[in-house]
Amino acid sequence: MAGHRDRVTDANQQAIRAFFAGLDEEAHDLAERLAHGDDESVWAWFERRYPKATKRAAKDRHWREFVRAIREFYGDESPLQ
Repeated sequence: MAGHRDRVTDANQQAIRAFFAGLDEEAHDLAERLAHGDDESVWAWFERRYPKATKRAAKDRHWREFVRAIREFYGDESPLQ
């Protein structure tokens, strides 16, 4: 059984590395937008990656409140609009 797990890991190792490298790039992009972008670019980042979640989050409140909460969570409470 352990041998089977090793084969799966070896076969998918490149795909796993590519996936996590992509996450690193995504995290960098979001950090840049939070540091230098306006609220619209931050919202666009979330909309593109999480369309269902952002639609649900924006349903009962304005999307700027969502971005304000994200900025607060990541320690940047001052929008740069």
